[in-house]
Amino acid sequence: MLLAFLVSPRRAEAQLHWDASVQAGGSARLFTNSGGGGLPGSFGPVFGLEADVALIPFLRIGLYGDYEYADTTEPSPSSVVSFGARVKVMLPGDRNRVHWWLFTGFGAVDWIAPSYAVSDQTSQSANGGATTVPEATGYFFEVPIGVGMGWRVARPWEIVAELQGRIGFDMNGSYFTQNDSYADPDTAGGLGTTRPTNSNAGAGSIPTGNDVLAVLLTVGIGFDN
Repeated sequence: MLLAFLVSPRRAEAQLHWDASVQAGGSARLFTNSGGGGLPGSFGPVFGLEADVALIPFLRIGLYGDYEYADTTEPSPSSVVSFGARVKVMLPGDRNRVHWWLFTGFGAVDWIAPSYAVSDQTSQSANGGATTVPEATGYFFEVPIGVGMGWRVARPWEIVAELQGRIGFDMNGSYFTQNDSYADPDTAGGLGTTRPTNSNAGAGSIPTGNDVLAVLLTVGIGFDN
């Protein structure tokens, strides 16, 4: 009995499977706009961390977090931080070299659009003046759905790649609400805040809309124990 007590913790430790990865790639985001001429969306690099632990042989739960520069055609790219929890289903097959998985989850997104200066053609001065478009922030929830692949280089190290879509909803904050008011964009037309996007402060102002879908493709180095 004493021998069984001493051996069982070691068996439990040996059966504990977990993985982690560092990935980088690109992200494309789609905005909806109730009015014409809204933001076309965004493209930008993304860097992320992920870690999962196995509950049973083919099911793992974990956390994810990433940082993204989102180019929305404004003078300065936005900073986008995403984080949350996920469920990872390992697909059956030969796991000695290449293996696949599906995943989904639930997370939150923090969006920061920095301030920038534009020339103000409405100024009374002969050469025009300058005005500053203030910083705008936003936050919303997302549901990631994707597929991943791992290629073992030398156990436990592997090269990983993931393709995923993230569905956003419940946008709030000054970047996603109309005219910088904090009304719910889902009930206020969903136009987003109006921000100048060219050199004329009074012209070229377009609604940002709502970030309803993001597509991410990332590649990185993983550790699968």
